[in-house]
Amino acid sequence: MFKDYSRKGGDLSGEAMRQKYRLKPEAWGIIKGRLHLQKDSHVISPYTLENLSEEEEDAVIERATADHIDTKIGKFVNTYEKQFKARAMDAMKRLENKNYLLDEYKKVLDECKPKEYEFVPKVINNNDEKMVIITDIHFGKIGHDMVMQRMESVYNSIVASPERIIYLTCLGDMFEKLSQEDAHAGQSVQGIDPSFGYGFDAVLKVATIFEKFITGLQKEGKKVIFNGVGGNHDRMTKKNEDDIERSGALFVYETLKSRLASINQDINYTRKLLDVIKMGKIGVLYGHGEYTKNKVQEIIMEHGLEDTYMVYIHGHYHNAVVSEGRGYTDFQVSGLAGRGAYDAGWNLFSQPGYGEIKENEFGTADIAIKRVNR
Repeated sequence: MFKDYSRKGGDLSGEAMRQKYRLKPEAWGIIKGRLHLQKDSHVISPYTLENLSEEEEDAVIERATADHIDTKIGKFVNTYEKQFKARAMDAMKRLENKNYLLDEYKKVLDECKPKEYEFVPKVINNNDEKMVIITDIHFGKIGHDMVMQRMESVYNSIVASPERIIYLTCLGDMFEKLSQEDAHAGQSVQGIDPSFGYGFDAVLKVATIFEKFITGLQKEGKKVIFNGVGGNHDRMTKKNEDDIERSGALFVYETLKSRLASINQDINYTRKLLDVIKMGKIGVLYGHGEYTKNKVQEIIMEHGLEDTYMVYIHGHYHNAVVSEGRGYTDFQVSGLAGRGAYDAGWNLFSQPGYGEIKENEFGTADIAIKRVNR
């Protein structure tokens, strides 16, 4: 189009184009942008075209067009090269994370294989039973040695008790922090011990602690029936909605179930917020406790067993509270974690401890608040 116009002696300047087609400056600006014209004067100098033969003129226009195309291609390649590099880096990062996770999964699978235990359990000649409840242990917070001492206190108390059948129930919050993301609500960064590890490393550490706890009790002649639920600190994500089932707790319980398969231990866990255990003639409704905002009587009516005296056990707040209602006992169990900076600010924690439940001769439950060292 430009070539034919120039042969008639016309001007190729921006002003001439605006006058010829009666374009407003704004409209010409839009057209110029669409045509990728860099100047407002001439696309190709009219003087140059007027003094060239037709063959030379074609060569100039062809060269100008080629330069324009080369420029556009260069910009196109440069833009998409940057995008490609960014996507490639993202893909490499994803692959690296995937390979890391695969390695971790393999390690966990290997650690979850059933183990062979060689020991002869002591003999306890009774079928007496009781429930021992531990909650809010928070492995990985500063003061791990003290928490382990409290676990040992619980263990020694069970060994010393006459009951042969032990319903060992864990109400969650085994970990202080599983994810390396920022701490979520309820955590103090200053209270976290990074040397304990995160993710699968922490899961395997906690599974090993419980494994030694349970197998030790069996050596002492106890029959352990384990029941567990996850707490809000047992998730592997910062946001609660991204890990509703609390994957950290599930990994621990499943690892225990696999490792202890050879000695026929009862390892049970729930993915729900609440579940029920039948112990003798009484029923025990258990959950971590942070979602139990309804009245206890309503929770018992919805989730409890019919014609059964119910005990509702939960943790989360770390301090011990016992109250009785018509046909039930509400038992908020002490946490083993102890007091920290965050807790002191809200005065949430009483003395560290755990709980015990026994069916009594009246078909209801005797509740015991057990204390351990600070």
